[in-house]
Amino acid sequence: MLLEDKVAIITGGNRGIGAATSKLFTKEGAKVVITYSSENSRAKADETIRGTDGIAVRCDVTKKDEITHLVDSTLSKFGQINILVNNAGIFVNHSIEAFDESAVDANINTNLKGPVLCTAMVIDELVKNQGVIVNTASVVGLAPSPISDIYAASKHALVGLTRSWALKFGPQGVRVNAVAPGLMKTDLLAEFSPESIKSLKAMCPLGRLAEAEEIANAILFLASDMASFINGQTLVVDGGRFMH
Repeated sequence: MLLEDKVAIITGGNRGIGAATSKLFTKEGAKVVITYSSENSRAKADETIRGTDGIAVRCDVTKKDEITHLVDSTLSKFGQINILVNNAGIFVNHSIEAFDESAVDANINTNLKGPVLCTAMVIDELVKNQGVIVNTASVVGLAPSPISDIYAASKHALVGLTRSWALKFGPQGVRVNAVAPGLMKTDLLAEFSPESIKSLKAMCPLGRLAEAEEIANAILFLASDMASFINGQTLVVDGGRFMH
């Protein structure tokens, strides 16, 4: 198993990429701690870890005291932290000509401040254990977004942090990488018409949208020893939509 005896914190692990990653990590031998942000999402979190040794912890990643509780809960249960997956994120539409401060704050706080706080609170454990950080970015962290400028900016910043942290902590034995998912199947697609979904699929050379499990596979690779000499990179998983 690729992650035997490893302990992984996966933020936003109750749905989508986070849930798929949690299940895959567990299958590969890891002890998993996932976060959920509110009581409304607790049921999905509990379902994700049901039948495993993992735990679900309520945590708003924009609040330092809640992250402290997350770290304390993890160490109390498992005694170590080897992997941090900064996956919790939010997408809020925004364009500068229709400036909306609340949309700016939502994107920046969750997508940027959240990973910064989580990493700051976990880094000592990761250095001690020669651990790994994997950040969930986006293809619009490497290319412009026609839909939300601030979302793209937050993901560009996360790619920048990935590189800076890799440079900073690589000498201490901590690898830091990111995945950049393209268009994928999510519950948000319920708002799209069949014609719109068809158009989205047509943008991809593979002619389809990604499954959450396909993104999780990339996260597993980067978190495992298979990627032992990969550091500071952003792995694009978009079916060839953007060829970097």
